[in-house]
Amino acid sequence: MNFITIVAIFSPIIIFALKNYKTKLVFYAPLFFFIIYYSFFIDEVMNFFDRYRFPLFVYYIYFLRYETLEVFRNKKLNIALLVLSIAGIFNYCKYLDSHRSFYVDSYSNAMKNGPLYIGKYLKKISSNEHRKFKVVNSDAGAIAFFSDCYLYDTWGLNNATLLLTKKKKDWNAYLTYLKKTDPDYIILISKDDHSFNPKLDFEEKIFKQFSLHTKQPVLVKEFTPGYYYFLYKLHH
Repeated sequence: MNFITIVAIFSPIIIFALKNYKTKLVFYAPLFFFIIYYSFFIDEVMNFFDRYRFPLFVYYIYFLRYETLEVFRNKKLNIALLVLSIAGIFNYCKYLDSHRSFYVDSYSNAMKNGPLYIGKYLKKISSNEHRKFKVVNSDAGAIAFFSDCYLYDTWGLNNATLLLTKKKKDWNAYLTYLKKTDPDYIILISKDDHSFNPKLDFEEKIFKQFSLHTKQPVLVKEFTPGYYYFLYKLHH
């Protein structure tokens, strides 16, 4: 749907560039590349796709300002193309509005019930024991901030070793490094709240590496339906 929407929006530019390939194709080639790249090679997590897609509208502004809008000689075809583009923009705006509503309402409540709660939960225990815990987790944001603990982000966002080993899919080095950190807590994301059902493939590897099937989570918190935080304590 990302690809179809963006192609519909930029269809006047795409056809214009192809029709004038001798003079315009090189200039618009980056647009073609990024439409494909951002549609199929960027994980759409936390609305990341639109963070990259939005700047592409600079091409649209340039096209409207400096190029002829008469892509076809036939007036009806030009109108049809314009309608297609407007329909794509309308669909894109609906998509953005749905995300806005989600982040204002559902996401805000989910943050309070999930990451914020867990962060404060760990902070309280950490303060009582007068030490900072080492926590393995797939979110280096709210949990790290509110817990004030040492957090190893499993995506590698705050750790070069995890980032590079994950990128290379060197899972042996990745898991060996995590094991050496000797974490106090591990937080994994599950699709089910009754038993751990991994939402992320690499978290299943972490689950097995630390033999978490032998432990019960000390805390299970729902983020959104089908998205549950499982907090495991490794040291007593």
